[in-house]
Amino acid sequence: MSEFEQDRNGSLRSGAELGKKLDSLSLSGAQRQDSRGTRFRRSAVSVAVLLILSLLGYWGFGDTPGPGNKAEASQSQPIPDGGKTIQPPAPRTEVVSKLEAQGFVTATRVATVSSRVMGVVRDVLVEEGDRVVSGQTLARLDDRQAQLALGLAASSLEAIQARIKTAEVDLKEKNLDFQRETNLLDKGFVSEITVNKTRNQVERYEASLEQLQADLQVARLQVRQQETQLDDHVIKAPFAGIVVDTSAQAGEVIAPSAAGGGFTRTGICTIVDMSSLEVMVEINEQMISQIEGGQPVQIQPLAYRDILLAGQVDKILPRVNLAKGTVEVRIRMHDLDPRILPDMGVRVAFL
Repeated sequence: MSEFEQDRNGSLRSGAELGKKLDSLSLSGAQRQDSRGTRFRRSAVSVAVLLILSLLGYWGFGDTPGPGNKAEASQSQPIPDGGKTIQPPAPRTEVVSKLEAQGFVTATRVATVSSRVMGVVRDVLVEEGDRVVSGQTLARLDDRQAQLALGLAASSLEAIQARIKTAEVDLKEKNLDFQRETNLLDKGFVSEITVNKTRNQVERYEASLEQLQADLQVARLQVRQQETQLDDHVIKAPFAGIVVDTSAQAGEVIAPSAAGGGFTRTGICTIVDMSSLEVMVEINEQMISQIEGGQPVQIQPLAYRDILLAGQVDKILPRVNLAKGTVEVRIRMHDLDPRILPDMGVRVAFL
């Protein structure tokens, strides 16, 4: 028999003996009416007996250890249960932090994507919350004028190429004339003046051909320029991320910020690179001596108490906010959770 069962049986026997004593102390009906002092003593005895029984039941049957088994309860001993041994839970270890502060999540790579040219939005291909990859098409502008300009530049290039072919034929013909007249000059059939005149024509054709070749290079650059402007009417994502805001719709006029007016949009959407998230906290300048670069931290979002992320101090910015008396500290997160969003409040424990 275990000590626990012996204590329990002993408590029951003590309760029975006290019950017998209570019966022996009970008075007859005639004696109960003798005096008020007798009734007072009987009530006092009853209260004392009930108090003793309550204490015995608390120590013998309750979960709280009594004076006799306090030492046993303080030790973590395996408890047998149907042939299985249940190990008591291990003592919980808590992380001791040197300093705690509240901050917010920020993204180091965020961009409001706009257009390089002014135009009317034809299509918007993304919505808020969409995940995009680098180079993905976000929107298209009306490019009819750009296509006409590109066609005009291409036609100019073709015209110059045709003129170059004509100049090359003319130059070849004049070179043949010059060679023939030079042979005739040696035989005395033509004058030297005629030969010199033909030589000057050859040189003039050569200069014209060089000018056309230079014009050809300019025409090619103009075609390339118009192709670039046509590509600028297709707005693409500069990097991979998530669209957090769309600011333009089909039919609206969009332009770079320098050319925008009162009714002109300056951006299509805003993209955030979720892999660039970090935590920014402001520490009182009197406590900044407790923080150093590379110091480990634990990050807990205020919205999700079940998330606990590891990180470390990345930068301690070398400036003090004069109005607040704080120093800005940036923390890099080792683990990223998809539920963590920019501008979300967090609690940071510096370890």
